[in-house]
Amino acid sequence: LLDLYLFQGLTWGKIKKNAIIFIILLLVLLILALSLYGPSILDLTRFLKPYAYRGFTLGERLLTESRVILFYVSLLLYPMPSRLSLSHDIPVSHSLIDPPTTIFAIIILFVSVALIVIKSRKWPFISYCGLFFLLNHVIESSIYPLELSFEHRNYLPSMLFFAPLAILAIKSLYFFSYRRIMQFILSAFIILLMISWGNGTYLRNIVWKTGESLWLDVVEENPASPRAHHNLGIYYGEKGDIKKQIEEYQTALSLKKDSHSIVKPLIHHSLGLVYLKTGDTKKAQYHLLKAVELDPALFEAYTSLGAVFMGEEDYDRAHFYFNKSLAHNQREYRAYNNLGHIYLKKGDAEKAILFFMKALSIEKDFKSALRGLGVSYKRKKEYERAKDYFERALALNRKNILTRLYLLEIFSILGDHERIKAFLSETLDIIPPEKMRAYIDEIRRGPFPYEEPPDLKIILPVLGEAY
Repeated sequence: LLDLYLFQGLTWGKIKKNAIIFIILLLVLLILALSLYGPSILDLTRFLKPYAYRGFTLGERLLTESRVILFYVSLLLYPMPSRLSLSHDIPVSHSLIDPPTTIFAIIILFVSVALIVIKSRKWPFISYCGLFFLLNHVIESSIYPLELSFEHRNYLPSMLFFAPLAILAIKSLYFFSYRRIMQFILSAFIILLMISWGNGTYLRNIVWKTGESLWLDVVEENPASPRAHHNLGIYYGEKGDIKKQIEEYQTALSLKKDSHSIVKPLIHHSLGLVYLKTGDTKKAQYHLLKAVELDPALFEAYTSLGAVFMGEEDYDRAHFYFNKSLAHNQREYRAYNNLGHIYLKKGDAEKAILFFMKALSIEKDFKSALRGLGVSYKRKKEYERAKDYFERALALNRKNILTRLYLLEIFSILGDHERIKAFLSETLDIIPPEKMRAYIDEIRRGPFPYEEPPDLKIILPVLGEAY
C-alpha cells in the first residue's frame, strides 16, 4: 500500500496490477497454511471455540471494537495520566443501541473510511496515514477472540496518526506568517501542549515505578475489575505477602462484573496454588476443581490438581489429572515430568526416563526432569550417566541442596574420594550448616512424595564428618 499510494500513484491501471499481485500473495499464504496445518485450517468452527470462554460473543466483540477504536483515538488526542491504565475494563456492546454510543462509533468509522477512500487521490499521504492507523488495528480489534483493549495496541498505529496533525501545525504557522501575534499564539500552544505531554509521561513513570504502584493504579482506575485485583494479588505473592495475596484473589472472585470470563478460572487456579503452597490441600482442591469446571481447557489447573494428589501420595488420581492436562496441551512439560516421578515411585525406571526425556525436549533446562533422569539411571546402576544429569541440574543452580545430595550419593557409590573431597569443600562454602540440617530433617520427617529422596545412609557419614 505504501508503494501504491506514495510511489506508483493511485491510477486504475496501478490498482488492477497490484490487485493481481495481492491475490497471488494470498494464494501463496493459503498454500503454505494448508501445507503446514492441513485442511483443518479452513474449519471456521475451530476459530469460534475460544469464544466459549469469553464474556462476549463474536458479534458483541465486533460491536464493542468500534467504540474501542474511538477510545484509542481519544487516548492519543487527550492522553491525561488519569485516563491511562495498564488494563481498561471496557463495557461490552450487546447491540447497536446498548450502549447508544455503539451506533455513533460505527457511523463515525464508516464515514472516516469513506473519506479516506474518496480523498485518496487528492491527499495520498494523509489517506495512507488513515489506512495505516486502521489496518494496524485490524488484527487485535476485529474478529479474533482476544481481550477487548490494551493501550499497547495503539503504539504502532499512532506512528502515522500524528503525521497529518504535524502537517496541519506547520501549514497553520505558514498561513499566519504575516500575522506574528497569531504565529506566537499557535507556537506557544504547541510548546505548552508538548510540556503537558512531557509532564504526563513523567507522572506515568512514577506509577510504573514498582509492581505494587502499577497495579494499585489499575485497581483505582478499575475497582470492579477482577483482573486488576488478581494481578495485584500476584504481585503480593511474588513479594511473599500470602495474606494480602489471598485477600486480593478473594476480592477478585467477589466481583460480579466480569467482561472477561476467562479471568475467573485463572483466579481460582491462582488461589488453588496458594493453598497448595500453604499446605491446605482441601481448599486447594476446591479452587482447582472450580477452575476446570469454569474452563475445562485450563490445562495448568489439571497439572496443579495432579500435584495436589501427588502430595497426598494418591498417584493413580495424580496420573489421571496429568493425562487430562496433556490431552489439552501436549507441550505441558510439567505434566510429563510429574508422570516420570510417578513411574519412579512405581518402580518403572524405563518408563520414567521416557517421560523425563519428553519434558526435556520441550524445556531443556528443567531441573526436576534432569534430577529425575539422574535417579532413574541410578536405579539402573548406570552411575556415570546419573552423574552427568545431576551435574547438568547443579550447573543451573549451584546452591540447590537436593541436587548436591544426589551428587554426593553418586560420588560415594563410585568411590571417587578426590571428587568427594573437592565437592564437600565447595558445599561447605555454599550451604550453611543450619540450612543443610533443616533440609535433611525435612527428608527424615517424610513423606517425600514429589521427588525420590537421596539415600541418607550413604550421605550422612561423609557429610557429617565434613561439617
